[in-house]
Amino acid sequence: MDHTYEARFQNIAIRPLNHADIENLRVWRNNAENSRYLSPIEFISTEQQEEWFGRYLEETGTLTFAIEETAELGRMIGSVSLYNFREASAECGRIMVGDPLARGRGWGRMGISLCVAVAFARLSCEQVDLHVQKANLAALKTYSRIGFRTDGEYSEGGISMCHMVLAKEDFFAAHSEYRACV
Repeated sequence: MDHTYEARFQNIAIRPLNHADIENLRVWRNNAENSRYLSPIEFISTEQQEEWFGRYLEETGTLTFAIEETAELGRMIGSVSLYNFREASAECGRIMVGDPLARGRGWGRMGISLCVAVAFARLSCEQVDLHVQKANLAALKTYSRIGFRTDGEYSEGGISMCHMVLAKEDFFAAHSEYRACV
């Protein structure tokens, strides 16, 4: 979906995904280390990525953001999306920090927090939820630090999953610094 939502906090910014970003996404998604906790898919060719991006631009139900580090690396380091919009809520997911130099530095957490702030401050969401594999301990820790809480557990295709939720009031109470970033 072509959109104009942006946000910035310290050295991290989120902005609309554009055509120049899609090769990075393709390379990162094809890397087994990056995609081990994502929905399994086969190798993505350049042509398939171009087709996906064309379909994405015509969609109305998904907002995908590029996550950029603006001070040290000065480039896109990952992506995050909002989708499954319902009355006063949305799902956050398709999260990837693909740049190996950006991992483990808290920048993904900041990018996700900015995405959540957009949902709350600009899209009138009162709640954001997500689904994560229980085995993805780094993601569970990150989401908990943002303020997501486990709302249930289930199995999907033999994989243990957690459903997590975050309320607008809880997020801004714990992270008021993000209120003015959108």
